[in-house]
Amino acid sequence: IEKTVRRSIELRFEKEALIERLSVALDTAREATHARSLFLASASHDLRQPIQAMTLVAEALRDTNLNEDQRKLQGHLQSAVDSTRSMLDSLLNFSKVEAGVIQAQSKPFSVQAMFNRLESELAPLANKKQINYRSRETNATADSDQQIVEMILRNLISNAIRYTEQGGVLLACRKRTNQTLAFEVWDTGIGIAANHQKMIFKEFRQIDNPERDSQKGFGLGLAISQGLADTINSNIELHSRPDRGSVFRFSVPATENEVIQQLPEGDITPDFTGKSILVIDDNERIRASMQVLLESWGCHCVTAESTESALPYVAHKQPDVLLVDYRLRENKTGSQAINTIRTFLGKEVPAVIITGDTAADRLREVKGAEAKLMHKPVSASELKQMLNTLM
Repeated sequence: IEKTVRRSIELRFEKEALIERLSVALDTAREATHARSLFLASASHDLRQPIQAMTLVAEALRDTNLNEDQRKLQGHLQSAVDSTRSMLDSLLNFSKVEAGVIQAQSKPFSVQAMFNRLESELAPLANKKQINYRSRETNATADSDQQIVEMILRNLISNAIRYTEQGGVLLACRKRTNQTLAFEVWDTGIGIAANHQKMIFKEFRQIDNPERDSQKGFGLGLAISQGLADTINSNIELHSRPDRGSVFRFSVPATENEVIQQLPEGDITPDFTGKSILVIDDNERIRASMQVLLESWGCHCVTAESTESALPYVAHKQPDVLLVDYRLRENKTGSQAINTIRTFLGKEVPAVIITGDTAADRLREVKGAEAKLMHKPVSASELKQMLNTLM
C-alpha cells in the first residue's frame, strides 16, 4: 500500500511538472508567433512605402507622351511593380486571415459567371507557359461568399499553373448532393509526395523552390486558401501523385434560389476637374507622386505631412476628400487626423485611410474607423475608382 501511495504521489508530481512544461512551451510558441506576425507587418509596411511611390509614378508616366523605347521601359517598370504588389498582397491576405477580419457573407451566386472571370484573368498565364486552361460549363448556383470562394480558386489555379510545365489545368464544379457543390482544380503538374501533402498548407512552405525564386511567391497561397476556407466552413482536400498531377477540392452549399443580378456600371470616366483633395502623409516621395497623379486628373491637390500643417489649408478651403496615411509622425494616426479635421469643419468629410500596415490588431482597429480603407501600394485605377465612389 505504501508503495502504491508513493507511486501515486510521484505520478501526480510528474503530471504537474509535465503540465507546467507544456504551459511554458505553449507560451513560448505564442510569443514566437506574435513576434513573427509583428516582423511580417513591419517588413510589409516598410516595403509598401517606396512601392506606393513607384506605383503612382509608373502609372502617371504611362499617361505621358513616350516614344517607343521609353514605352517599353515603362512596361518593364510596371511589370516589376505589379509583381512586387502581388507578393505584398499575399502578405496582406495572410495577415487578414490571421487577424480574423475576413467575415463571410453568404448569398446565391452564379458559378459560371465566376468561372468566366477567372478564365479571363488566368488563362493568359497558362498560355504564356504553353499549357492548356479549361473550365467546365456549369449551371450551378452556390450559396456562399462569392468573393472568398473566388479568392480561394484564384490561389489554387495560380498555384496549379505555376507548378505545371506540360499538359494543363482544369477548373470544375460538381454536384456532390442536392445541397452541396464541390469546386475542383486539377493539374498535370509535378505532383506532391504523400509525406509532403500536409506540410504545403503551412505558411512559407514550398516543396519545389529551394532556390527561393521570387516568381514562385512566398509559399503563402495554400495557407491563405485554407484559412479562407475555414471562414466559409469548408476544408480543402488534396489528392496527388508525384509526376502525375494534383487535384484540390473544397465544398460549399448549393441552392436553387434566384441570383440577384447587379446592373453593370459601364465604362465610366470620372471628371474630377476642380475637386479639392487633401493628402496627409509624412513620406515626401508619396506626397509628391500623389500630387502629380491627382493633378493630372484635374484635381486641386494640397499635401501636408501632419494634421497641424494641414489645418491652415482646411480653414481656407474645405476639401472634398481626405486621403490620409495611417501612420503619421509623433505616434499619431490617420484616424486621429480625420477626426480632428472633421471636428474643425463640423462636417463628415469623405475620407480614405491608406496604410501599409498589416499587423492583426491594426487591421481590426482601422476596420472600425469611419473611413474607407485602402492598402499600399494603391494603383491609380483603384484610387480613381475610390474617388469616383466618394465624390
